[in-house]
Amino acid sequence: MLNIKKMKSVRRLSIVLLTIYLLNLTMIPLQAQNTSVLFKDMNMILDDVSFYSGVRIVVFFSPSCYACKEEVPTLKKIEENYNVSIFMLDVHQPLTNETLVDFIDEMDIPEEWTLGFVTDASYYGFNISYFPVTIVLDDEGRIAADILGAASYLFLEDSVVNAIEHNTDEYFTDRIEDPGSKLDVIFIVVGVIVAAVVLYFLIKSIPPKKKKEEVD
Repeated sequence: MLNIKKMKSVRRLSIVLLTIYLLNLTMIPLQAQNTSVLFKDMNMILDDVSFYSGVRIVVFFSPSCYACKEEVPTLKKIEENYNVSIFMLDVHQPLTNETLVDFIDEMDIPEEWTLGFVTDASYYGFNISYFPVTIVLDDEGRIAADILGAASYLFLEDSVVNAIEHNTDEYFTDRIEDPGSKLDVIFIVVGVIVAAVVLYFLIKSIPPKKKKEEVD
């Protein structure tokens, strides 16, 4: 009888403890992932984007990349309209910072931006095969967007607003290309084809030169 009573007491205690544990779980907020993006700053000192606060935009780029340069005006406009921190990380790892210094001068990069060099950990961790790649992090370090190619203003703005407002249903961690950039390419291709067709018919419409009659 004693053993049965003890077993019942143990069961009751177990149920009570399990109930308390489950209640505690519901009361503890989910811990957000503070995404680490290791980089070397202009002085080649190791730093991490996760050490900074607020909504952050991280761009993996190359100073000689045309599409990367094309995205700079968009980033400037985003910074004017929203409270964000911008990081531009060179995918190359030169021995000096001369290329970045030249890039800053050429593109008139604001002093508030953080420029540096990507580390192997970040390069392979984010699978940087092509560039630019733009990562938007919310203020809790969660990835709100992972964009391949030069993002248009509207597309990047949507991602920033989602990060600011914590619209997690709109977050996308799988790399995606801005549909607007694809449309631009399509318009360019169509334009080239149309121009080629028009040029062809213009050439065809030119009457051939008459051969000079042979003098008897």
